[in-house]
Amino acid sequence: MEEKKRTIVMFGDSLTDYFPMEKLKDIDAQFINSGVAGDTIAEMGARLAYDVFPYKPLSCKVVQMIS
Repeated sequence: MEEKKRTIVMFGDSLTDYFPMEKLKDIDAQFINSGVAGDTIAEMGARLAYDVFPYKPLSCKVVQMIS
């Protein structure tokens, strides 16, 4: 039986949305980029249910710029 690949969700605002995902190509995991440029903390919280939880990730990396 083949082992399932780890799923890691990158979640955040423009810092995540524009992240060059090709830099992660050598890591043995499935990366999901759920970044949305311009998102606020409140908007990100509202997106968790459909942009993170359905993937059942091993981990979720959150990046949010506070200005």
